[in-house]
Amino acid sequence: MKPSYVHSNQVLLSQSSKSKILCVSQRMLLFVFLCICVIVSGLHPASSLANMDSLASPKTTSSATTASATTANATPEQKPLLKLFLNCAQSWFCYEDFTKTELSAFDFVRDRFQSDVEMLVIRQDGANGGSLYTIEMLGHGAVLESMRDTLRFTTNQADTDDMIRTKLAKILKLGLVRFAVKSSANDAITLDFKKRSQADLTKQADPWNYWVFNTEVWVNMEGESNYFRLFAEGNFTVRRITDDSKAVVRLSYGRNQSQYTVNNENFSATTERWSAFGQYVKSIDEHWSVGATYFGEHSIFRNFQFAQRITPAVEYNVFPYSENTRRQLRLVYEVGYQHLQYIQETVYSKMQESRPLHRFSVIADVNQQWGSINIALRGMNFLDNFSQHRISMDSRLNLRLIEGLSLNLWGSGALIRDQISLAKADVNQSTALLQGQQLPTAFSYWTAIGVSYTFGSIFNSVVNPRMGQIE
Repeated sequence: MKPSYVHSNQVLLSQSSKSKILCVSQRMLLFVFLCICVIVSGLHPASSLANMDSLASPKTTSSATTASATTANATPEQKPLLKLFLNCAQSWFCYEDFTKTELSAFDFVRDRFQSDVEMLVIRQDGANGGSLYTIEMLGHGAVLESMRDTLRFTTNQADTDDMIRTKLAKILKLGLVRFAVKSSANDAITLDFKKRSQADLTKQADPWNYWVFNTEVWVNMEGESNYFRLFAEGNFTVRRITDDSKAVVRLSYGRNQSQYTVNNENFSATTERWSAFGQYVKSIDEHWSVGATYFGEHSIFRNFQFAQRITPAVEYNVFPYSENTRRQLRLVYEVGYQHLQYIQETVYSKMQESRPLHRFSVIADVNQQWGSINIALRGMNFLDNFSQHRISMDSRLNLRLIEGLSLNLWGSGALIRDQISLAKADVNQSTALLQGQQLPTAFSYWTAIGVSYTFGSIFNSVVNPRMGQIE
């Protein structure tokens, strides 16, 4: 029995030793891991050497610390930088990461109420197929409150994202010069002006006389084992836009094909649409414009073999057109004639018809420091039958209510009483479910709402893309 007893104790001792060794090993590994974290988190090599020196010779450390303190006291106090807020209705066209990196001499904050300078960036479609950027530089605080400036630049349709963001950063730097000079951040300014040759000083005439031609093609395809969808669209646009007039012609084609397989049964729907659009607008003064619009369309979904209308129009803008980047309130009245040819006989037993119509629209567009609002309200009816009409509204709101709190609202809705092109024949169920043909309805709507609240540190300058987009 004794050997067995001794063996049992040896086994217990062996297990106990192993447990202790494992525990010590785990603690050592944890200690090593924590040391690595401390080093990676920013321990500077110089400070490590200094700490090692302090362990070796305390007296030397004391002298070095005194000298360092004396030097620090002799160094002039660093002047505070301007605090900037980048205010964009849609952040994608402001290239925030790139802009913060290029303007790293300044501090970015997360809310306009904490900023010295607010940069309100507004983007609009340009006449050349590119974009028009308008930047409102707005000063805040006791020193800069009264300072405001407006800067603009244009981009070309062929410009890459890098070209656009470089232009934007350059304009923002130029706009900040006035504010930096008036503040304590003028040490961050360095100016250099590029010289031009005499040949560059000669203004070149435009050989195209402001005419711009644009071709676009999109193809979107997706699928699974039991699902396939193809969407293709193409546009060809010709336009000439000046302050005096605007002329636009656009030809479009689109095809949408969907197919599902459910319980070994195939369901599919295909819609095809092409259209022609033409518009001419003549500027009268800062408030009035006149023009005419033509629109022709073939649409399987809407049962149009070919539908076309022409509508002369007059527009009045409550605010001057020169203020269009900040505010618009436009009233538009159109009256005209529409001729319709159908693919299938309609619920009104028609294969074709001609109808007079008119339409009234109110468009409001506001871009301010507190946010942006865009609302379009439209009403249309046929002049020979006022019971056939449509009232619709589109809206987009982006509001900064208080510090850190933002409200975003998008939506549209319509009261529909003008579906004169509905086919008389019964709608195939699979075609309807795949949205291959319009259905009778009294209304339509869609909406989205978002609320954002941010609090904590006001600074928002650091750009760190590590391990981004891995969700």
